[in-house]
Amino acid sequence: MNRTGDGRRYHEANAGRDSKPVIFIFEGNNVLWMVLGCGLALLVFRVTHGCFAWSLGESLAASLVPLTIFTLYVVLLKSGKPKSFDREFGEWGIIRLRQALDDLGWLRNRPYFAPRKSTAARRPQSQPNKPS
Repeated sequence: MNRTGDGRRYHEANAGRDSKPVIFIFEGNNVLWMVLGCGLALLVFRVTHGCFAWSLGESLAASLVPLTIFTLYVVLLKSGKPKSFDREFGEWGIIRLRQALDDLGWLRNRPYFAPRKSTAARRPQSQPNKPS
């Protein structure tokens, strides 16, 4: 029996080590991406309004562009996805872009993962005989 007198067992209930920080719907390191997007939006606003003397509306519209890009990146490619999803999605997009540029003839140095499209293999026995 414990010396506390009532025989109860006390267990540590510290769930803080297992949880991730959450701000609105952004959790973990996604919060850092959003902070970076907000900082870049403020920087764009200051530069366009102060240095380029744009109007308040134009500066606000220009500053929403980086914030929108970062928000879309986090919501579509990071939030609720596996850790490497955004990186693999980017690699897949690059591969498809290089293949499309190669098909158009704009890219001559084909990478190893974009083989030349070949027509059906011509075999001598499959060709019809030419009349002479």
